[in-house]
Amino acid sequence: MVEMTRRGMRREMLVAVGVVLAAALVVGIRHGATPQPAGVARSVFRLDGTAAGMDFSAARRTLVVAIRQDCPACAASMPFYRRLTDRAASDVRVVVAAPPGDVEIERYLAAHGVKADAVVRRTADTLPVSATPTLLLVDAAGFVEHFWVGVLSPAAEEDLLTGVFGSS
Repeated sequence: MVEMTRRGMRREMLVAVGVVLAAALVVGIRHGATPQPAGVARSVFRLDGTAAGMDFSAARRTLVVAIRQDCPACAASMPFYRRLTDRAASDVRVVVAAPPGDVEIERYLAAHGVKADAVVRRTADTLPVSATPTLLLVDAAGFVEHFWVGVLSPAAEEDLLTGVFGSS
């Protein structure tokens, strides 16, 4: 019989949680995850801003950008993140979420011209993101309105910018 190490069990649990959360997000998005009037269905997935170190009520919407310095897809997405933060509006906060061990993330962002409103350290149990880069659009109550994973196509980038910040 094979024994799992504690670390292996934690990894298995995180993968399982990631799969469940992705499924919940997809179900939520398909069933009215955009802000709706009272009484209409909304996203089934709500983030705990306190646990994640973010105050979602500080703006109408928060765009959480979960990245790691050692992530090739994150590096490939940096020019888009620079455009995104250059376009940021007063009613949308851009918060970069990085792993706790990524101590040089602020320098990395500055080197790429990415100007986030805040940088937080997140772990999988405080911000359940199973892959980077991941962008989460969160309303003031903490409900996930939309999410994107991986390197976006130019068309998807433009759709995101227009959908989040409006036309320029």
